[in-house]
Amino acid sequence: MDSESDQHLASAESIEIFASLTDIISQTSDDIESLNIAIHIAEDVLAEAPSDLCIPASVFKNLTVLFHRRYQQTQDLDDLQAAITWAEQGAAETPREIDQVVCLSNLISGLVSRYEQTGELEDLREATVRVDEIPDDHDLPLYPNRTPDIVNIFNTIERLDMVYNASPLASLDSISDTISDLASPDSDDPDYLDNAILLAENVLATAPEGHAIQAVCFDNLDKMLTKRYYRFGNLDDLQKAITFLELAVAATPPNDLDRAGALINLSTRLSERFHRTGDLDELQLAILQTEGALATIPLNHPNQPTAMINLANMLSQRFQRTGDLNDLQPAILLAEKAVAVCPLDHPTRILGMNCLSITLWYRFKHKGYLYDLERVTLLAEDAIAARSLDYRIRATITNNLSTMLSERFVRTSEIDNLQQAIRLSEQAVTAFPIDHPGRAATLSSLSIKLGYRFERTGDLDDLQRAILLAEETVAKTPIDHGDRAGHLINLCAMLTLRFQRTRAPNDLQLAIIQAEEATAVFPLDHPDRAIALNSLGTVLSNREERANTPHDRQKSWQSRNSALSQQQR
Repeated sequence: MDSESDQHLASAESIEIFASLTDIISQTSDDIESLNIAIHIAEDVLAEAPSDLCIPASVFKNLTVLFHRRYQQTQDLDDLQAAITWAEQGAAETPREIDQVVCLSNLISGLVSRYEQTGELEDLREATVRVDEIPDDHDLPLYPNRTPDIVNIFNTIERLDMVYNASPLASLDSISDTISDLASPDSDDPDYLDNAILLAENVLATAPEGHAIQAVCFDNLDKMLTKRYYRFGNLDDLQKAITFLELAVAATPPNDLDRAGALINLSTRLSERFHRTGDLDELQLAILQTEGALATIPLNHPNQPTAMINLANMLSQRFQRTGDLNDLQPAILLAEKAVAVCPLDHPTRILGMNCLSITLWYRFKHKGYLYDLERVTLLAEDAIAARSLDYRIRATITNNLSTMLSERFVRTSEIDNLQQAIRLSEQAVTAFPIDHPGRAATLSSLSIKLGYRFERTGDLDDLQRAILLAEETVAKTPIDHGDRAGHLINLCAMLTLRFQRTRAPNDLQLAIIQAEEATAVFPLDHPDRAIALNSLGTVLSNREERANTPHDRQKSWQSRNSALSQQQR
């Protein structure tokens, strides 16, 4: 036997040995050390194999499984990418149909996992396309055990559309569960949501008054419209969701437990509308709705922690707006109670921990208690460590933690806190898709921290980047959004810093424009309007000193005097 034949034989034997070894490990152990060993062996064996060697299907399948299992342990996207790559190669190179189906199903699972982690819609679309490559007579053995609903969502729409169009009124009783299926996949794909919402609206439009399908449509239209609002930021979707929830509440008897759930959802949407528009009446109504729902929920009911968390969030929002300490302490107590009654690592408990960290943060900002700052940092770190978070919640909590660490830097001047805060802010930014509305808040947060580092180190590159991020934040924030004024203040501050460094007149002029707009868009009773007025007074004073413009001196004095009056209210 020549040396080339010997090499092929040895490699083939190694591949078979590897396949047997990974079969055992993939079936019996999720221990990270065992996974590391198996993957290391696999990579060594494959590195020595000739390029023309036919690799057994079990190798592709087991490598996909091993990398996917390690990803579940580490949440390292490199492991998920490796699992996807091996599944793609297996689907392309294995000759038997049954092996191709297994590799395809593993590929679909990997793409869906990456979508759930990153929010990248292209992964979900590709997963849907890959489903169509599987023959109709095959089941979909997705690994790990999970239903294919998330990638068969268009099939759900087509099935319901056909049944409903055949006989609308006769089919109402039979499609209730299918309507609910429309809102169940964790998908914010725009094509899916548009079609699903349109179909549910058509069903609702032809349902007789008082038919049970109406309540099903109200509930699921709220879920889908809210999902589309959070993904794309269209205020009309939020308005429609609120309308459907109001109809659901009106149609539910006062003593029905479903009414409490509908009230909780309605109050959450009203709170979001307050966040978007700044209308305090929306928040007041949301608090009343949540208090009413909480009063009707029995002790130890699953909805109770959610209602307590929602009410705590709303009370803390009202405190932030009005400064009334009578709201803050009850908010802290509600959040603490919600965390206490939830099981460890339960998604609701994680939301409660985040809520508690925010309420304690507000108390720290108001009272300056350092033990509150330490506690909020620990709570945020524990929440981020939980595995049950989707990318949106994880990014939000990560951004909150970065803000807390930057405040610790402001208090202690320890640069390590600021460096860590910047790293976390960068993670939060990259977690959101570029077109996601939630990305604006993380961009603004990162901009502020880079401004802090510029003031500490004098590195102009940090300031230039901070200004670019602040400009992008303003550009991405709708004119009617409640956060826009705060983003304008931040941009004004960054431009003022650069003017102080470079003395470029254009920066000063742009800073004045941002401050004037921020002052104009803040509600008159908003406590942060004083910050905008002070910022405007500062930049006008700078222009007066530079250009000797007496009218700027007068306007600067008026702005600062108005800020002082606002602070004294």
